[in-house]
Amino acid sequence: ISQAKDSSWQLRVTAYEFTHKEVIHAFAAAVERGVDVKIIHHVKGSHRPKTRYNDVVKDKDGKVVKEWVPDKTTSDTQRAIDAVGFQSLDHARIWHHDTFIERHTSSIMHNKFIILLRDGTPVELWTGSTNFTESAFYGQSNVGHIVRDEGVAQQYLAYWNKLALDPPGRSKRHSASSHDEEDAVPMDEINEQLQPDPAGAQPHDSITVFFSPRKTSDLLDWYADRMGDAADSVHF
Repeated sequence: ISQAKDSSWQLRVTAYEFTHKEVIHAFAAAVERGVDVKIIHHVKGSHRPKTRYNDVVKDKDGKVVKEWVPDKTTSDTQRAIDAVGFQSLDHARIWHHDTFIERHTSSIMHNKFIILLRDGTPVELWTGSTNFTESAFYGQSNVGHIVRDEGVAQQYLAYWNKLALDPPGRSKRHSASSHDEEDAVPMDEINEQLQPDPAGAQPHDSITVFFSPRKTSDLLDWYADRMGDAADSVHF
């Protein structure tokens, strides 16, 4: 995050759990430096009967009034975002109105990665299993990888751009005839368009990028075959 020094840099981010103060303040500091920061994050909840003084609220026709209640991940993230203070009202406005993109349509938005761009060109990224929380950093066995490869960063950016449209997660809930617009195409179809399932082993010392969800489990079989090919060890 700190590599993004000024307005010539951009950060494209995805987050599921997003409550780690140091990480959040690092992104806020980047906004103050003029960095273009965009963060897609999980937003889910459910509609429940509205209550007042322990009584269910009803409208004039006697129907129960319902209100949207965020899940814990969503509410914890929003509190952490709202807790950030700025000396400049302009920076506060950017933080609250221009930085965050809500991901609603998938059952869980479990992505977590950061793409670093210079003048619009992706140069490297951070990714792994680590959520932006205290427990993920200090209480769990997670991994984080810095990948300094422009080609890989570009693939992540293409994926990020699709996620930013908030498409459905899986095609089983949407027939092909329902794809009236590009943003209606579900992510499992998008992913297989961006990264088709490979055949056989990949070139030595190469990086092969895949994103989930997928329409089939064929890629899991490919993973198992590659593990079976390993002569010494397999690392995650």
